[in-house]
Amino acid sequence: TMIVKVGTKSYTVGLSEKTQILNAKRQAIALPRFIAGDKVRIYGAIPEDNLFYINAELVRNLNL
Repeated sequence: TMIVKVGTKSYTVGLSEKTQILNAKRQAIALPRFIAGDKVRIYGAIPEDNLFYINAELVRNLNL
């Protein structure tokens, strides 16, 4: 998992072995390349019973 802050709210992002981790050019990268302050896009589903959790299918780091 990873924690993402959007404004004043924090979201827990669930990652699985199927989650794609990409850079701005849509190339696969390693998750440890992310640092605090990076801009990211997260694509996935938010369960109805937990609005602060995201089941991520794709995470893109726009700073890389």
